[in-house]
Amino acid sequence: MADTSSRLLQNHITHGRKEPSATNCILHEDDSGRCTVNKEVIKKISLNDISVGLAVLANVSMFTVLVVAVFVPIRFSGSTGNHGSLSTVEKTIYVTVLTTLGTMCRAFTLSRLRQLWLRIFDLELNRGSSLLQIDPRWRTALDIGTVQECLGQWRVSASFAISILTVTAFVTGLSYNQIEETTTFSYYLPEDSTSGCMGVDASSLNGRYSDMLWQLPNGSEYKVFPYLDFCPTSQTMLLMGGINTKDPQNYGYGDLGVAVQSGAQGAPGSFYAPSFPTPVSALRIGLNDLIMRHGTALVSVHGCSPTLLHNPFSCRTTDVEFDPSTLSIEVGDQNCSANRTVNDNKSPNGHAYKICPIGEIGEATLVMAHIGVDAVYAAKAMGDLEQVKAWNTSDDEKLKLYGIRCDIHVSIQLRELTLTMADGARNTGALTRTLNAGNECSIPARFGLNQIKATAAIGAFHILYAGWMKDLRMVVLSSNSTEHNIRSKPYSFKNSQSALEDVLGLASALSLSRLTLDSRAPSVEVRGSAIALYNRVGPGEYWAVIFALPPLINVVLLLFLWRLSRSKTPISSITSSLNSLEQFGKMA
Repeated sequence: MADTSSRLLQNHITHGRKEPSATNCILHEDDSGRCTVNKEVIKKISLNDISVGLAVLANVSMFTVLVVAVFVPIRFSGSTGNHGSLSTVEKTIYVTVLTTLGTMCRAFTLSRLRQLWLRIFDLELNRGSSLLQIDPRWRTALDIGTVQECLGQWRVSASFAISILTVTAFVTGLSYNQIEETTTFSYYLPEDSTSGCMGVDASSLNGRYSDMLWQLPNGSEYKVFPYLDFCPTSQTMLLMGGINTKDPQNYGYGDLGVAVQSGAQGAPGSFYAPSFPTPVSALRIGLNDLIMRHGTALVSVHGCSPTLLHNPFSCRTTDVEFDPSTLSIEVGDQNCSANRTVNDNKSPNGHAYKICPIGEIGEATLVMAHIGVDAVYAAKAMGDLEQVKAWNTSDDEKLKLYGIRCDIHVSIQLRELTLTMADGARNTGALTRTLNAGNECSIPARFGLNQIKATAAIGAFHILYAGWMKDLRMVVLSSNSTEHNIRSKPYSFKNSQSALEDVLGLASALSLSRLTLDSRAPSVEVRGSAIALYNRVGPGEYWAVIFALPPLINVVLLLFLWRLSRSKTPISSITSSLNSLEQFGKMA
């Protein structure tokens, strides 16, 4: 029997198993000695290699994205208009997508690592390792081992743990964070020079006459022409509808969609105008460029600008003279007086006014005389409720006369302005932006302080000329009281003592807003700053590269284990069974 077994084994070795070809064919050699492709073997190898390659590609992609997110700002904005922030739905979708992608990559990587470990353990078994040595490794690779076995096979456990960390690294490394971006912003202030609207009497004014002038210490005159259509004072009447009479403590007036709060009155319109209204100026507006560039991500604009320190008007009552023979009213004195002839001798109504520049530029006196219905409006505007009651309860047919004298003193202060691109209406009605003033500041540019003071002093010229039958009555006599229509505090200006004072001061502020917007005054460019908020992918810090380590380690592990699993080891077998030898011969 032993001889028979020996002969069968020798026959198997010499006939059942072919000697290696001289050509070292690594695919398959047929009976004729030709090297052909074993399709089943190639298919099996290709599927395994492709799956590992896909896992490597997925982890390389994750590594690349995580590294790029550190060094390249990837920004995006939400669709809510809330300064670029994401809505609840958008946040949920963003986190869900990241978690899903990370989980899919982790699951696929983990399955490839498990497969590679199992292939390596099979090779070790074929090399002669005992089942007692391989069993703990198999169980650990299949995730069914005990804690002691997992700790003993720490290489396998560590590779799985790193692949699990891929989800955490991917989601954390690509989580969005709001970042603040600061850019420059340009606005304009009037230049300290003579223009077509005002300036020192020079050839550029062509000798035009104006009774609105200040005598300068050097003997020259500083003239103002409030009558001209292209000058800022002519725009005041068109802007009166923006004065806030409901809750002036929140904001004084609305202009170009901006709620101008207390302290910021008189700020230049070029600071907050998105574009120039008609007539179109040659100046380039900075805010429009910012809005086009940043959209809803734009949060605020900051700059230093001159504003009215306080209300320049301080008014009190004064006497009015009426001449029945000439039907004329007169108010004032030799320094500043106004008179006017009324036409109706039975129930005359009307008013007269005059603004007289005095002292330094920005100082003036305003006198106003009223008769009839105009006198009643004037008394209400001054908050003189006692006088109104006296007229209403008196049977005397005596004419109603009312005189007002106002001292005008313009004080300008440079303040830090902040234009906030509001998220909603809040307390500003339909106005979506808010302009407020902060601390005192300074700017290097030289600007036309005289032009600002002169414009503010004469700013109410046109609304006084139109009289009480126009917009003046509407904004002065708009009260929340159910008993009377006399406005009371709070006012837009803290130092205002009556509705008339407050409205006249706001008229000056509105005229200042058009000083570099609609006028032909030369302007000087001033630089400010703008802040935009964006959602950035990743923390944006260099230390965040640690989040790219798990996928990188996965790539190294996959390639290393794949290389080990490709090792070629001769298959050995020890047996004395003829059936086993016969089966072994069939496999060869």
